[in-house]
Amino acid sequence: MTERIRERTIMDSIGAMLKRKDWSALFQHWSAALDQDERFFLASVLRQFRGHDVPPEMGFDFECLKLDAALRLGISTMVEISMRALLSLKEPTADQQIVIEGYVARVMESTATSVSFRAQLRVTAARKYGDTSSAAIALLESGRIAMVQGRFGRAEEGFMQAFRLFEQNQDTGHQADVLLNLGILRRVNVQFAEAIESFTYAERYYEQAQNIAGQITALRELGYTYRLQGDTQHATDCFQRSYDLCEHSQDEAQQALALLGLADVWGSIGRYDMAEQSLKFAWEVYDKLQHNFGRADVLLGLTQLKMLEGKFDDARAYYERLRGLIASVNDVAISSAFSPSILAAFDHKLAPAV
Repeated sequence: MTERIRERTIMDSIGAMLKRKDWSALFQHWSAALDQDERFFLASVLRQFRGHDVPPEMGFDFECLKLDAALRLGISTMVEISMRALLSLKEPTADQQIVIEGYVARVMESTATSVSFRAQLRVTAARKYGDTSSAAIALLESGRIAMVQGRFGRAEEGFMQAFRLFEQNQDTGHQADVLLNLGILRRVNVQFAEAIESFTYAERYYEQAQNIAGQITALRELGYTYRLQGDTQHATDCFQRSYDLCEHSQDEAQQALALLGLADVWGSIGRYDMAEQSLKFAWEVYDKLQHNFGRADVLLGLTQLKMLEGKFDDARAYYERLRGLIASVNDVAISSAFSPSILAAFDHKLAPAV
């Protein structure tokens, strides 16, 4: 009962200050509640404060109090509303600008808001402060997040805006990053011709930027896109070029990925010997690197290859090795990629004959 009386007293006190428009007293009590982490007061004042207009000269200070309280309580909608209000201030003083930048940093580090809001906040803040490079990077990240969330229209819009800003800054390397992501987005949307164009330009831009790792990735993505389109010749050429660049750069992990791509193409056109050779070379690389995810990928590839060949005893042997590897390592990535629902089809097809 004592606690309920205390809470009622707090609510009545806030109501009285609002009714009297005693903004100075409310500001002092609110600041003290933040200092003392008095969460009931903070929750109550946020509820009761809605719809009340403070004097213009105190508007900024109260918006900061609202944002502080919302961050403390983890109220995402209130954080977003107050952050937007602060950023929309037309002519902040130098001191206010420092405060706003501090809040941007805090909100960026907070989990009180969504990932997409934080990405958009980074864009808004960078643009407001005239930092086109940071704004472009933020737009690229915002596009990536939107793509993962399935918001493809928003993702493409972010990528195109980022590309234009990087173009203004003559930042070829980041232009290539945008094109790479745009290619992935277009492939997801089954726009293969557009995806091929994006990956092709990405590879050229990476070459101009002397980014060999980027070139390798763009060529590999281009190879997979050609493979999905059924163009095995161009797919093979892309994977082979990716592999050759890996040899030049001595990037063994990327080399193994190119080998997996080659194996996929060889298997699809009945060149089972070449596919198996590529997979076994990839295994040697992953084994040397002690890369369990790569090992699992190769074992799955060998299982599928032997099934294509109709050699089910060999397929079963590779599949049992894959099962053993998954069981022996505590790896979230492997458990997710090779989940029971994904493996169920293999369990059925490779069940021992009775």
